[in-house]
Amino acid sequence: MKFPHSVSISRRTFTIPHTYSDFTVVASDVECLIAPGRTLAPFGSAMGLIPQYDALAFFPAATDVLGGDMLTEEDGTTWTVKTSPSKFSNPRTWEESHIEAELEKVPAGFESVTPN
Repeated sequence: MKFPHSVSISRRTFTIPHTYSDFTVVASDVECLIAPGRTLAPFGSAMGLIPQYDALAFFPAATDVLGGDMLTEEDGTTWTVKTSPSKFSNPRTWEESHIEAELEKVPAGFESVTPN
């Protein structure tokens, strides 16, 4: 699978006593495919359906990406990985195929706010 986008992955580390560090880049030039598209929850509120994620990201199977990570595209667009990414296997060979992650777009100016 060819991945047309490139992102850097940043992560916060948890330290005692219950504090988070600033985001640090753990990987650069990571190949991926970011597919924009908002999904909506099957339940609604007085304001309408509740959005669950803004985009899906697809990564090579060996990529180290976790829920809460921040992804930054080459153009500066920033995303937060909303949940733990899922690994998928090829149904014919059972080899690991790729990783899918739900993303939420980070508004400009909020890149340092704690995700999730």
